[in-house]
Amino acid sequence: MDFSELINRIKNGENLHTEFKEWPLHNDDLAAGIVAFANTDGGLILLGVNNYGEITGINEDTDRVSQKIDNVANNNCEPPVTVIQERFLTPSNKAVIVISISKGEQRPYRTNKGVYYIRTSSGRRQASREELLRLFQATESLYYDETPLFRSSYADLEERLIEDLFNTASDQGIDTSTITQERLLMNWRLITERSGSMLPTITGSLFLSKNPQMWLPYAYISVLRIPGNDISVEPQDQKKIDGNMKSMLEDAMRFLKIHLFSPHSIEELQPEAKPEFPVEALREVLVNALAHRDYTISAPIRLIIYSTFAA
Repeated sequence: MDFSELINRIKNGENLHTEFKEWPLHNDDLAAGIVAFANTDGGLILLGVNNYGEITGINEDTDRVSQKIDNVANNNCEPPVTVIQERFLTPSNKAVIVISISKGEQRPYRTNKGVYYIRTSSGRRQASREELLRLFQATESLYYDETPLFRSSYADLEERLIEDLFNTASDQGIDTSTITQERLLMNWRLITERSGSMLPTITGSLFLSKNPQMWLPYAYISVLRIPGNDISVEPQDQKKIDGNMKSMLEDAMRFLKIHLFSPHSIEELQPEAKPEFPVEALREVLVNALAHRDYTISAPIRLIIYSTFAA
């Protein structure tokens, strides 16, 4: 960055990737700013610039300030954050230090006070529980679907569903006869041990509980049939599809088959259905929606069927 780029950056104001800070600055405030950028998308902290975009300068030896910045990045951020510093001097001899922070590879980062921050377009704030979970998942330090459900128990799993799972595994050539049921379920991350008790994981509950919505109330599909293409119109049909993953998939497919056109053509004196969309494609879309959705988000899957003409 050269001086003209610095001035342009200041003129553009604070945003998701730029923050202004006057000096002196408390170590906790500086650490929070560094952590927020490292947890989000990286950015620049401009020391010696006030909130109005005015260069107030650093009235202190810049070597000592740079050393303090490095110490804060190393000792007040967990894990330590590597920063790059650039120094500028205005024509009126006002010093500005630009701290460049890259998007961290060891997210999530926190301050030595134990607080996780993220950057927003209007500044920074503490990360919510859901945002923290996504940060952990992004770095593969936590798999949310393997999280145990502490309010549930092994007894909440349906024996019939477990038997169906083992039969399917056997049909796929997996030998389930030499390992105990409990051990296999643990190996598949469907249950886990906590304080001597076996608890279903989120995945285990979704697949093997009759009603996983007791513990995951947002894990359902909201389906609508809209007569036309305006979502504000009263639905012709609507349902809340819940239950385990397999039953939700089957019920959603049933809803699609009811409401999607399937005109017939005559082939050798026999009527042959020509679905509006290939069944395989619809099933793949639903499987992906159920299997790959982010269950840290407290919202259902939404399936909406529109039609050009009202029925």
